[in-house]
Amino acid sequence: MRAKFKVFLLFLDLAARVRFLRSFPGLAENQRERLLRALFNSRFPILRKGFWGLNTLTRLGLYGQESVYPQIGYRLKEFER
Repeated sequence: MRAKFKVFLLFLDLAARVRFLRSFPGLAENQRERLLRALFNSRFPILRKGFWGLNTLTRLGLYGQESVYPQIGYRLKEFER
């Protein structure tokens, strides 16, 4: 799984270099958004799956850290028992 994740991140950086002549971290915010939107809407299922896998891992990593909740405006819902 880690190898697949690394390959997808390398692909993402390569796609940025091909499309915008810069690495992904070096792109402007609107360029990043355009590239990610293209992956989200890709006609190739493997790219959409890779994007959603990355998106899920990112969100799980973020929302799994209670210390960042105030910074991102996330409020944990209380469950009634």
